[in-house]
Amino acid sequence: MPLVSLVSLASILADMAQAPQLSDAIRIHVVVNRVEGLASGVYRYHRNRRYRAHPAGEPPVREPHVLEPMRNGDFAAQAQSAALSQEAIGTAAVVLVLSAEREAMLAEGARGYRHGFLEAGMLGERWLPGAVERGLSACPVGAFYDDEAAALIGVDRRRQWVLHFAALGVPAAPAGG
Repeated sequence: MPLVSLVSLASILADMAQAPQLSDAIRIHVVVNRVEGLASGVYRYHRNRRYRAHPAGEPPVREPHVLEPMRNGDFAAQAQSAALSQEAIGTAAVVLVLSAEREAMLAEGARGYRHGFLEAGMLGERWLPGAVERGLSACPVGAFYDDEAAALIGVDRRRQWVLHFAALGVPAAPAGG
């Protein structure tokens, strides 16, 4: 199966690096299966993460995006199982998993709950055209097992709710072409 380039993945994630519009409760994870130059595993994506100041007392360096390794290894079968055995997830080069920190999402009551889902939707919407723009294919998936999805990305399901899955990969060649 073809690899997705690291440059393509990084640029799609950079498109998602905008400051939160409605809710800062949403967390972005990617399950990497086949990305050129990136080890297979589960990563957490940090938007606009700040780092320590430089020794000379300079202000912190703002990184536009950072992939933090969470778990190493091949998680394609586990991702597919969590997504009700949907082949699009099992064969994806990358799987986007959006989750929400429960406490942060509910801090504003019903409005925070709605805003969390809207924010997740806006992030997912950036993933899809980003893939197409780079000649890749993407497929959102809304059906998954909550407990398995939380275990996949390594979060406590009582504190973080998984909201969305989306596959990313290289489109299959047309039949007969």
